[in-house]
Amino acid sequence: MDHLIHVKYSTPSIYIAALKKKQVNWPVRYHDMLPYQESNQDVWSGLFTSRPQLKAYIRRLSSVYHASQQLFALAGINQGTDANLTSDLVAASEEVAGTLAEMQDTKAVTGASTMRVTHDYLRKISDSIETIQPLYARVMGETLNQKGFENDPKNWHYCTQTNATWKACPYAKFDKDSDIVLAVHNPSGMEL
Repeated sequence: MDHLIHVKYSTPSIYIAALKKKQVNWPVRYHDMLPYQESNQDVWSGLFTSRPQLKAYIRRLSSVYHASQQLFALAGINQGTDANLTSDLVAASEEVAGTLAEMQDTKAVTGASTMRVTHDYLRKISDSIETIQPLYARVMGETLNQKGFENDPKNWHYCTQTNATWKACPYAKFDKDSDIVLAVHNPSGMEL
């Protein structure tokens, strides 16, 4: 039986040689293919080099999520954890996981989104971090109470600052003469 289709395994060099043999003239483009533009205000700029602040914020959300999961797992194992707190931890974790999943969309993680969409992504990330921070601080406070530090877990604060002075963190709000406990959670497990 004679078939009209001939299938052959090829390589890029075989493909280019076949194109040269056919002497196909391909158009040459001299202008930039990016950015794509829906309108004068909606530009899809760059791919992997654009929107570094969005990519950094996605990485930060991922770090906060994974660190909180470690702490929340410990709270979940603890038999004394309040059922309402456990419910709040699960709800916050699901919200952050959903936002983190949404940020894996090709428009977000590559930075190839319009500014309007980028602002929406940044708002969602910020909202997720703000949702999880008070719970993170509360679980940290309860964990430290179990270790012998007498304090109201609701008084703990989560400092979002990195590479900043102490005045940028909640520590600056305390009376200079009062005693404070500064707790650092190292979710990486690496020795500091």
